[in-house]
Amino acid sequence: MSYIVEAIGPRTIDSAYPLARACGYARTLGEWRAFCQSLASAPLRDEAGGDNGERAVVARDPQGYVKGLCVYSIKEHSPYGRLLDVPIFVVASAADAEGVATELAAVLLSKCDWSVCSGIRFWPIGPDSWKRRQTPEAIGRTDHRLFMRPLPSAAEMGRTFS
Repeated sequence: MSYIVEAIGPRTIDSAYPLARACGYARTLGEWRAFCQSLASAPLRDEAGGDNGERAVVARDPQGYVKGLCVYSIKEHSPYGRLLDVPIFVVASAADAEGVATELAAVLLSKCDWSVCSGIRFWPIGPDSWKRRQTPEAIGRTDHRLFMRPLPSAAEMGRTFS
């Protein structure tokens, strides 16, 4: 099965909300909508190393159902250096969780390569992580559950999640 991975937008904000809510990231649909609308105004990362706001992507199946959600940003971190920071990585597919994870991982790998990041850091699921994701103390921590150096292929990254 193939998936369409795209930036979250007006057609997918509401359908991605159950994934965000199930993990404790958004209490209300209004809160989720406000967060997603703030993404549109966040600055884009430029090749010169300019600022980068948060971004969100969804993975949709051919019928249009959201099967995965990922929120990421680029952060400077010691000792890792520049890294792709991922506070949300949620897959909601009983039939093809590995396929959805692989498609989302391919996007993250591409962003990691393009931005010359040392790796990808995944935060543990929980409302505390969501609330602290922008605080300097939490960004500087090294005890998050998973830090991955870029692997040769997105498929290899996808297998990591299975």
